[in-house]
Amino acid sequence: MNERLVRERVLVVDGDDQVREIIERTLVREGYRCEVTGDVGAARAQLEKAPFDLAVCDLNLPDEAGMRLVEEVAGELE
Repeated sequence: MNERLVRERVLVVDGDDQVREIIERTLVREGYRCEVTGDVGAARAQLEKAPFDLAVCDLNLPDEAGMRLVEEVAGELE
């Protein structure tokens, strides 16, 4: 495991429990620290708590379009 990657934080947002679990397991195995959630509201709450190095976001989420979250995060980075 690459020591540099141990500190990288990834937010995984997907409405499908199985997909979330697969993505999380894969990223953790590669040395990333993950937070997972199934909807945009919970993702926003996670983003308010602490910064993430990367977000993996499903575009079709149960409460709101994931693209809207992506656009919000991108807008904050500008």
